[in-house]
Amino acid sequence: MIKYNIRKYHTQKGFLWALRYKTSLGKWERKKGFPTQYEAELWIKEYIKKQKARNHDKKLTIAQAASDYLEYHAKIHCSSSTYQFYESKIRCHIVPIIGHIPVNDLTPDQINEFMGILKEKNKEVNGKKSKKGEKLSPRTINHVRTILECIYNYLIQNEKVAKTQ
Repeated sequence: MIKYNIRKYHTQKGFLWALRYKTSLGKWERKKGFPTQYEAELWIKEYIKKQKARNHDKKLTIAQAASDYLEYHAKIHCSSSTYQFYESKIRCHIVPIIGHIPVNDLTPDQINEFMGILKEKNKEVNGKKSKKGEKLSPRTINHVRTILECIYNYLIQNEKVAKTQ
């Protein structure tokens, strides 16, 4: 839900209405000069309607969602080392396996299958497969699962997907 507030302000010509609203990027924006409170409410309702239509994109893939998460959340709210950690886990483990799947089509069975694939996946060092045939550690698999969960929570919070029961 987009947060907003409407208030009246005084000008030399009389009173006008101003609107403050929070964008999907978390930035507060202002729109001023509405002659009536009703017009300000109409504008924000139309804005919310457009945002919801844009955000409920049926074609949004896991790869695109992960990219949005990195760009609009992790880059802003995380340290640079955490950002790099998330980016490498997404690039090496999430995108190659399930990046092509549309977010709205992802099922719990697919997530379980993905976790099973990770358990069987050989470890890579500097982009080359480990000679010893070592598997990914449980800690790495847990990190990938947590990052996938964070991406999904980000999508719910920004109304890009509907919350499931």
